[in-house]
Amino acid sequence: MENIKSTVAKLNCGNTQGTAFLISKNFALTMSHCVQEAIDDNEKIYLSFKNISGEDEIERTATILEYDNNFPVSILEIDNKIDNINPLEIKCFNNKLKRGTRVLAYGYPKVKGEEGSFVDLSIDDYLHENVANDADITLKISADNRMQNYSGMSGSPVIYQNNIIGILTEQANELSDFENRAIDLKMISMKKVRKMLDTFNIDYIEEKDDNTVQSYLEDNVYNEGKRKFFKEYFIIESVDSGGVLEDYEKLIDNDLNDIILIKNKGNIKKAWEKLDEMIEGVRGSNSKSPKILARLYYQKACWYIDDYEDCKNAQKYIRKVLKINTDFDCRNYNAKKCIIKGKFSEAKEILNPIDNVFVLNTYLQV
Repeated sequence: MENIKSTVAKLNCGNTQGTAFLISKNFALTMSHCVQEAIDDNEKIYLSFKNISGEDEIERTATILEYDNNFPVSILEIDNKIDNINPLEIKCFNNKLKRGTRVLAYGYPKVKGEEGSFVDLSIDDYLHENVANDADITLKISADNRMQNYSGMSGSPVIYQNNIIGILTEQANELSDFENRAIDLKMISMKKVRKMLDTFNIDYIEEKDDNTVQSYLEDNVYNEGKRKFFKEYFIIESVDSGGVLEDYEKLIDNDLNDIILIKNKGNIKKAWEKLDEMIEGVRGSNSKSPKILARLYYQKACWYIDDYEDCKNAQKYIRKVLKINTDFDCRNYNAKKCIIKGKFSEAKEILNPIDNVFVLNTYLQV
């Protein structure tokens, strides 16, 4: 257990907290969405190793090795190698571990603060290659685990028989639960990362046959119907037929309204935390919905103006919005900038025509 803990680091990059783990004395793996702000905005990546025997906390910075910008996993090069740690071996299974096989993850969930946490899991389902998702395996959370939200554990190693077999990517949450209670976790298998490992000459064991594995996907264990009762916290953008994306947009609207209500009641700090949590969730997968992400970025930009008159940070998020959608309606934001400068007539001109409730609210503010 201690050897596992010593190889895992708490990762911070801009406003994002995640997890990374060593695969050699100077390289680590994490999920790309954990370091997205380094990719987009050149934010620094900080790794904190808190469980190295005989050592105080070891702090390191890291950079991303260039690979495929759209690949969900990133390799980090650590600025100063760590000599007194022996990373676990990586194992790529060609066959499938049977359903119910127990596995273990270790990472740094936000709810634990500076503490790391083990999570007992088991193999639950294999996602078909036709399902647009970074992950390829669904993991069932043991009933013994008490956490409801595993945010921050993205990038954690998934371990089976003391070998790393995958990386935690995301959590799925109940549709109606505003508190984001996780119902399962997902991982990307090391088999799916194998080409990246080959590119950087990273050693791994290829498990060609194992008497504990079997394919059960063919036995129709994968049941699409069970997903009617909950939604992925990270929406699949490519599902634009049917009502999945539309339902998710409604869910976002409902959650945003709840957050705005929290803010209107005076709990600004909690509202900001909830908004950041939503942004992290939507941004947390390469299959994210750009339309939804732009809306959340825009909300944050407007709040920077409303709460702090912070035009610098507000403009940073407006650039993110316009990068996603150059035609995004930014009238509210532009009017709010005029308001803090006392240019009320100009703000009214910007807001016309008054064609939705958000514009109307800003008009009334003028």
